[in-house]
Amino acid sequence: METALSKYIKIRSSIEAGTVTAIKAQKSISRVSLYLDESFAFGLAVSVLAGSPVKVGQRLSAEVLRSLLDADFKQKARHVAFNYLSFRARTASELRLRLNKYSGSAEFVEEIVEEFIKLQLVDDESYALEFVSSRHRSKGHGPSRLRSDLMKKGVNREIIEAALSSLDSTRMDQRAEDLLRTKWRSYGRLESTEKRRNRSIAFLLRRGYNYGIARDAYNKVENDSTDQA
Repeated sequence: METALSKYIKIRSSIEAGTVTAIKAQKSISRVSLYLDESFAFGLAVSVLAGSPVKVGQRLSAEVLRSLLDADFKQKARHVAFNYLSFRARTASELRLRLNKYSGSAEFVEEIVEEFIKLQLVDDESYALEFVSSRHRSKGHGPSRLRSDLMKKGVNREIIEAALSSLDSTRMDQRAEDLLRTKWRSYGRLESTEKRRNRSIAFLLRRGYNYGIARDAYNKVENDSTDQA
């Protein structure tokens, strides 16, 4: 199956100088077809054509035609990026990976990613802060789990640590306790105190809390359970 990149490379490598004999609208109102010497050459975004001096009757060099193709390919890649970001926020690394699948051109990809960063359409700092806040609040994930998840998304370590520092330690302790209480109906039935302790701490460690927080949460929930017995 011909990819967008292979099609672009194929046209670009075979392009030759020619005279523009027609510019026709395509089914998509945002694109036109460029004809050279009475034959279809390639399609262009209307915005790319509007930003160039191209007109019917003009003879264009191969260099100029390649520059038009390059501009059009970048425009398509931008649309891919916009669509990708329209579903939810992404990290710069996630956007880079998506664009690499489309274009395969490191130069184009970096140019677009940097452009989107400058426009603040991609902002790893804001993403990390929101990710930490929402995952901790809705899923109860602790620092270790949050750190690991953000690293998988390609976020810089310094940005991750800054986002994690926004977590309130007191609320984090309480969140660990609340999380453990949701499991206490099953853990509390275990006759062995050691088994209850081990399973409780292992559960919280998997959720990303350190041993100290997990231990303290277990002690609090265990003591409360004993007092109510």
